Amino acid sequence: MDIRFLFYKSRKLAPEARWFLFQWSRTIGLHQSLICPLVELYRWLGMSAQHGRSALELLKRQGYVVYTPVRQGKGRPVSSHHISPGFRFSLEELKVPTPIHQAEIESLCRQAFAVRQARKYKAQNLMSGEERARMLTPATYWLLCVLLAHAESPGVVRGLSYGRLQSITGMTKERLKSQLSKLKRLGLIVRHEPGELRSQGEVRMCSVYVLDLAHALLWGERSMVRKTLFITPELGSVSCLSGFYEASVVACKIVESLEGRPYGQRAMALEESLETCLSILPPREYLEPAVKDLLRINRLGISRVLKAHVQSFVMTLLSNHWGDLERKDGPFPIDAVMEAISRDCVSLIDHPGVQSETRPYNPLLLLVYAWAHCIAVDIQNNLKLQPMDDQDLAGATFLIKEILKGGRAHWEVNLYHRSANQEGDDGHVAYVLQSINLQRLKGLAV
Repeated sequence: MDIRFLFYKSRKLAPEARWFLFQWSRTIGLHQSLICPLVELYRWLGMSAQHGRSALELLKRQGYVVYTPVRQGKGRPVSSHHISPGFRFSLEELKVPTPIHQAEIESLCRQAFAVRQARKYKAQNLMSGEERARMLTPATYWLLCVLLAHAESPGVVRGLSYGRLQSITGMTKERLKSQLSKLKRLGLIVRHEPGELRSQGEVRMCSVYVLDLAHALLWGERSMVRKTLFITPELGSVSCLSGFYEASVVACKIVESLEGRPYGQRAMALEESLETCLSILPPREYLEPAVKDLLRINRLGISRVLKAHVQSFVMTLLSNHWGDLERKDGPFPIDAVMEAISRDCVSLIDHPGVQSETRPYNPLLLLVYAWAHCIAVDIQNNLKLQPMDDQDLAGATFLIKEILKGGRAHWEVNLYHRSANQEGDDGHVAYVLQSINLQRLKGLAV
């Protein structure tokens, strides 16, 4: 299996053709020729004759696959097919990272072949409407593999714009949206916040995709899942998970309204004003330097995708840096997460800001990290109350889902463990999160 296919850019190469080449690299090998009837070739690649034929014709027309007829006697005509040396060379030139979900990608390839073999004995007209709707085509498999290949932390994909996805999948924008909708219907994508472009291209944030790793197509039905529900108790109130951004914006407006007052008077008034919401705000030393930047960003109206990025960083911290979060004297910020924030949110910065050895990052980017860090620690502290082994928590992959009930935002945090020996745990453990009334806080900013 040549993972470099999943990073190869060309809008001319359709997803079916990409899947054809990808399965070839996995089952036959890029340097191997195959001499057999076309029907046998499609069977080897786990593709239907319809999809295989159109893919092969495109690949031959564009020079990716070279074929020559083979002389023989009676029977089906036979051809020799091999991958173009020029394409193999261009692929070898690509330098790509090793995907963290390589096992899931391999599982999808095997599953596609197995499903194709099983479907061979069941006519399409005998399939129910639900079976047809849930059927994955080569284009669906390819898009899912691309998303898995570009995940930097388990189940979370950031940094892929529609334009880049089109060039890696070979899909039009309309077809890409249709395939993404299918993955959402099947429950493989549990959250997708489209990217934002504001102020004539000055601010750009790419989409966020969250994949359900416990789905039967990925980790399988026997992976362990522990579910914890975080409840916001009162209607109209917000918690660290639901209102960290909104509360910070109101706090910044309070800080702005106190400008011009003597420092001691301003600090006292600010402390009194923010006392009601300190439970869901980051430390003041991270909030106050970013006041003007955050209020400027808020006027652009990109809060949804910014919040999705922050919550994806929360999942990264919990999944990859559990031990760092536990250490009270540990690194703050954690470099690997801060580097991702700097890359994904760099366009939010309006000016370089003051940097030093103790504060080498822009204040707005540090605020984004502080949001994610505080939320992750709050979740961690609550989860430690569960009767679970510390190793289970530290070795889990975390997924955060929003659940709307009665007009209130509740949050479900799923802990995944890939396990062949234990059944999944569908029970819920509920915690009531500290919350504040945002309307009451807004009154302080008037």
